[in-house]
Amino acid sequence: MPWCDNRTHWQASGYRRDHLRNRQPRNTFAGNTGAGTVQQRKNGLGNPESHELGVAEIQPLDTERSVARLSADRATKRLEHWRQVAISACEQCGRNLLPEIHAPLDIMAWLQQIKAMPETKLILLPQGAASLHSMEKPDGSVTLLIGAEGGFTEAESSSALHCGFAPIRLGARVLRTETAAVAGLAALQTLWGDFNL
Repeated sequence: MPWCDNRTHWQASGYRRDHLRNRQPRNTFAGNTGAGTVQQRKNGLGNPESHELGVAEIQPLDTERSVARLSADRATKRLEHWRQVAISACEQCGRNLLPEIHAPLDIMAWLQQIKAMPETKLILLPQGAASLHSMEKPDGSVTLLIGAEGGFTEAESSSALHCGFAPIRLGARVLRTETAAVAGLAALQTLWGDFNL
């Protein structure tokens, strides 16, 4: 999936894009995340660390166990909040490309959309058979699928596997949604990204 330099959101925020120009190169790989929507108090998809770690795209997902159920009006406001968090995080860390943050989407509909995409697709599951360290470095982008507070239902995880997602684990512990996103992106950057530059 392409990286997004969203000029509209930079202008709306009052930041000048030339503050970040030439300060940071593009990541050596594109990391994308799909994550279940979580409660506002947990920060969740508004986690600035994900942007600092170089995520390329974020797709909020409505899952069966998502605690946060947003009306259309609240979803619009939450999306704008997530984008403002991304702008602030990119400004602070010197990143010159904004991640693309999509409007929330039902997980089953999203899985059908991404099914034919050629990138490496990974889903975090407690019973995941593989670790990232055991996998070969992908040629293109990586999409990491993370569950909401209650995890995925059996139907959701089965559908993800059917759509080409490989089940992985991050150690022996079950991580919160916001922790899993940061830990997963940091692991991807360490193994395949620019942490070793």
